[in-house]
Amino acid sequence: MAKDALDNAVDLISPSIKFARNNFKDLFVKFFKVELVAGLAGIALFLLFSIIILIPLLLFAGSLENIPASITASGTLGMFVLIIYTVIAISIIAWIQTAITSTALIITKEQFEGTYSGIWPIFNRIKFPALGLLLMRSLILFAGLGIPLAILLVLPESGIQVIAMLVYLLYLILFLLVYSFLFQFWGWELFINKKGVLESMKASFSLATKNIIGVFVFDVIFIVASIVIGIPFLIVYLIGEFVFRVGIFASISFSSWILLIPALIIYIIFRAGLAFIQTAIIQAVLYPYIFSFWKSLSLSKPSV
Repeated sequence: MAKDALDNAVDLISPSIKFARNNFKDLFVKFFKVELVAGLAGIALFLLFSIIILIPLLLFAGSLENIPASITASGTLGMFVLIIYTVIAISIIAWIQTAITSTALIITKEQFEGTYSGIWPIFNRIKFPALGLLLMRSLILFAGLGIPLAILLVLPESGIQVIAMLVYLLYLILFLLVYSFLFQFWGWELFINKKGVLESMKASFSLATKNIIGVFVFDVIFIVASIVIGIPFLIVYLIGEFVFRVGIFASISFSSWILLIPALIIYIIFRAGLAFIQTAIIQAVLYPYIFSFWKSLSLSKPSV
């Protein structure tokens, strides 16, 4: 099975590229819509939660300038309520965005089948599994990274703490690499094979550990391809950064402060649009390969 995985990691490249080329336009449009909807949903929820908390704060403080002082004056209870509210708001935003972006997995499967359910119907089917996935991922990352960091922070300031911090940074890199390797098929098992959160996690772990060499080669191919696709976007990003900074410098030099706000808005749209396009292209090119390789590991015939 391990040798089959290694062979499939290489053999599936050509048919996956052929499929991606024949379906690129359709996949790109669908994936771009997913990214756009996820981004707009995140912004809308952020604004909603900001308004919900801002109204009572304004009523209590009387003005925007007095809000920080009012929060401080509310004491520990006020700070605790604000922190809990912020955590809940961030969690809900993360949940909705996770569910929306995960629709790309189902869209890939449906592209092979010649069907398309639409973003929102898929979202409604997977929103609760996505919540379970988000909670389990958060729990694993908290246990693996948060607890060691908390222990590190309570150490007395000394040379030992500096050494411990360096050790933790190495541990952080190693942990994230191992985590990404073991659970990279978690979402595919959860949303497509419709297994439970824990069952799909175990399935991903099993696929990765039983096919270490093949999955490693697959990951190398995926990373290299992602870098190659990302190089043109990096160049465009650097050019955009340069133009934006020159514009900011010119505005400050000529005291044209009124231009800063529209320039900032254009810059944010540029950055977001570039990120959406890059993600959509990477998914359109590589998701057929990921889907086919995962299916081959699951002992099903690749649908290429």
